[in-house]
Amino acid sequence: MSSFSLNPAAFREIKLFISNVPFSTNEAELRAALMARGLRVSVVKIPRGPQGRSRGYGFATVLSQDPAKDILDLYGLEVGGRAIGVQLSEDTRREIKGSR
Repeated sequence: MSSFSLNPAAFREIKLFISNVPFSTNEAELRAALMARGLRVSVVKIPRGPQGRSRGYGFATVLSQDPAKDILDLYGLEVGGRAIGVQLSEDTRREIKGSR
């Protein structure tokens, strides 16, 4: 589980790319699974194709003190009977790389 300090400045908003999301999973279910692992989730999106069917992946915006730890905490998380994959989104990777 993620631990949180009382200092709001210690948090940063990061965007996660989530793969292997079951087609039957909706945004509320994915949000609940992430929150159950202690993440502070602000936004969850599961893109849909033209027919309204899930594309099997999603994005979550979370508040994090330590993105690497939060991703490791999600290792092995199952949603809808499938182990999801979690990594930093391309946007967040570029942002982190540019701030060095």
